[in-house]
Amino acid sequence: MEILLIFFFFAILLAFLIFLLLVFVNEKERRGIEHEKMALVKRIEELEVSFNQRLMFELERYKKEDRKRIEEEVRKSLEKEYKALLEDWKKEEEKNIIERTLKDYSLYITKKIGEKIAPFYVFYQYGINPSDIRFIGCPIDYIAFKGLENENYSNLEIYFISVDIGNNNKTVDRKVNAIKKAVEEKRIKWLNVKIEGFLDKIIDIKEFEKEETEKLVKQD
Repeated sequence: MEILLIFFFFAILLAFLIFLLLVFVNEKERRGIEHEKMALVKRIEELEVSFNQRLMFELERYKKEDRKRIEEEVRKSLEKEYKALLEDWKKEEEKNIIERTLKDYSLYITKKIGEKIAPFYVFYQYGINPSDIRFIGCPIDYIAFKGLENENYSNLEIYFISVDIGNNNKTVDRKVNAIKKAVEEKRIKWLNVKIEGFLDKIIDIKEFEKEETEKLVKQD
């Protein structure tokens, strides 16, 4: 009976020890699994962060490349468009320059021809002898002294003549109109300028005459 009790006691003790061993092993395995699970979760989190970072990097790179590609396409398109506009502008400007040059040259030739034939036209239209006409050029073209060559001094008339060829030069027109208005309003004066005394002040007449005389003597 005692042997049975002892055997039963050892059996219970052995079972308890086996139970403790199983509990220990299970706890160790559970902790190992928990550790592996935590490591796996951490690895997953790291992979997720790495994936997000890589994704953001790739997206930014794609955006930059796409933006660069779009900018390049826009630049090429604008460059092509503005080159075409520039060529059109150059052609138009060249055409305008040629037209202006031809127009200016035509006006210049017309002006020169007009200046040459104007005295004869004035003679035909107003009876002024071409010999009485003096060319000035600017701002008026001619001054005529009607009756001067025929020595008709008592009836001498003075004419200010402007040759109009229709060039629409506003600056010249303003000056001519101002002169015309002054003539019409009789704002005309005669100036008799004597410079003999003035010359005596700025040069030595006697010294000048002496030098000229010496030059003539040397030439003889």
